Amino acid sequence: MAVWRQLAGNFPRIAVMLHDLVMVWACWQLLHIARYAILEGAPAIQPLSFDIAIVMLLQAMAFHYVGLYRGLWRFASVTDLVNIFKACFIGVGAIVLVF
Repeated sequence: MAVWRQLAGNFPRIAVMLHDLVMVWACWQLLHIARYAILEGAPAIQPLSFDIAIVMLLQAMAFHYVGLYRGLWRFASVTDLVNIFKACFIGVGAIVLVF
């Protein structure tokens, strides 16, 4: 029973992490569409590919490195907003270095 309570206590944090990763996935898909929107014979959109897996891993590592999920979101502050921007820029920098 203690394991279940521990998992239930972490559910909101896990839900926020999953939401952030889904948003990273959606942004990557939209960027792919925007990039090839004007080209004829554009490559098909692949919902899951190796590139997307790497992008999501790099962004998740950036979010964790900055400590995005340490704070209480009930009391979000300017510091949390700065951490969000830092995590995004670190993640984008890592993606640029890899690709």
